[in-house]
Amino acid sequence: MLPDDDAAVLNAIDAKLTAILTLMVDQYLRETELAKPRPRTIDRMLDDAGLTPVQIGRILGKSRQAVSQVLARDAKPAKPATAAVVKGGRGRKAGADPDAAAGPAAGQGAGPDGGAPGADA
Repeated sequence: MLPDDDAAVLNAIDAKLTAILTLMVDQYLRETELAKPRPRTIDRMLDDAGLTPVQIGRILGKSRQAVSQVLARDAKPAKPATAAVVKGGRGRKAGADPDAAAGPAAGQGAGPDGGAPGADA
């Protein structure tokens, strides 16, 4: 078993090597067009590789707060409709009118013969 100091140093080296490898592979894929890497910011790539916001900030010349803001912005859901479904809960579709399911209220909607209002032909 390694002492805690040695393990921390090895973990830091591992994270930085992973970040370098991530950037190199991303660049290679873009240059050769073998595959289309997903669009993401450099901050997100380094975060995905295991670097902390402080480490990312040191590499990119940004503050930890600036890196955290970019990561928070990147983490927002891309599709607002998906968020509406989750917020609506119970399988309700996004944009569905909750009042529409209850049917027309008294005096609204259906005319006296069950047809459309004003359809007294």
